[in-house]
Amino acid sequence: MATKMLAPAGRIPDVVKLNADGAVYHVREGVIFTLEERHAVELEKRFGWKRDAASVRAASAISDLMCKAADAAARRGLGGDPRVKTEIGEVETSVGRIRVVVDESEDVITLHGISSVMVGELDTGLRQAILDSASAFNVAQDQQQQVTARTVVGALVDVVLRQNKGLAQKVRERVSYKRYLAI
Repeated sequence: MATKMLAPAGRIPDVVKLNADGAVYHVREGVIFTLEERHAVELEKRFGWKRDAASVRAASAISDLMCKAADAAARRGLGGDPRVKTEIGEVETSVGRIRVVVDESEDVITLHGISSVMVGELDTGLRQAILDSASAFNVAQDQQQQVTARTVVGALVDVVLRQNKGLAQKVRERVSYKRYLAI
């Protein structure tokens, strides 16, 4: 999720270069959007930029949801019933709206009816993020928390699709086929 950063009062620069990894941000109308939390932290500490109120609320909601998901995962690991399947529903991706199901017992993610993403084959960070987000969806206590978790899952699935062009093409064809049948 992008964090909207607001320029400090006074002179607003056209470009900001960060030390963290040499990232360069172009300032538009006193605003920078960043996807990297470490960049937002550096903008705050080093340059005096502020997060807008909506970004602060969204970050807090995601943090709270991930804590609940970690608690649920810990309970499952301590003898609770393992979750068989989490049907996330439709998420927005670069190939359109697709249905996502995370099946931990089979170690598979199903994208729009195509069960070809083996969770174990994903890199560790992405795999854990997807499983944690599915857990967050399960423990969500209201619709807003479910929407937040679904948005995070959509962004993670988009990363998977960008990494696997063949899968992205299959999903794109399936989405197009389903759309054609609905007419």
